[in-house]
Amino acid sequence: MTDLPPCQAASELRRLTDAALSAVAPDGAVLRHLHLDGGKLTLIDESGAPAWSGRLDAYRRIRVLGAGKGAAPMAAALENLLGDRISDGLVIVKYGHDLPEGQRTRHIRIKEGGHPVPDEAGAAAAGEIVDMARDSRGRSRPVHVYRRGQRAYPRPASGNPAGRHAAAYLYAAGMRSDNP
Repeated sequence: MTDLPPCQAASELRRLTDAALSAVAPDGAVLRHLHLDGGKLTLIDESGAPAWSGRLDAYRRIRVLGAGKGAAPMAAALENLLGDRISDGLVIVKYGHDLPEGQRTRHIRIKEGGHPVPDEAGAAAAGEIVDMARDSRGRSRPVHVYRRGQRAYPRPASGNPAGRHAAAYLYAAGMRSDNP
């Protein structure tokens, strides 16, 4: 290892820190994993291969549903990517993890709730997400955004989101699926 002069070492440390923070930023995950080409949205998996692709004009409504501390910046990045193609949405974040006033989303509501101990606000918002997922049938396309540990996952939903993903919503909102 080469010794660097203090000024150069500080600069290198700043560069490495910035790169590390950028790599785990939730909004960056959306931009790394979702690509929009005209009206076609493609989800890119961890290996860099396309995992899902679809024409957005095939859907009457696009909804964003999610939960987690990083869900607000992910929702904002998704709204920046898809713009007015998003009909509506709701994400739940831990208190204090909402977006700053000037960066609020237009189509996606952001609600705060208790974490790790659930509270009434989080439970009510989780119920809203489950209802919205149940209502997302036919030509609707729900897109899920959530954080799990240090990874951020944008996911176009498939099948019946109300059944298969309801427990994930409740768990991510601080509720336990085994404790109704």
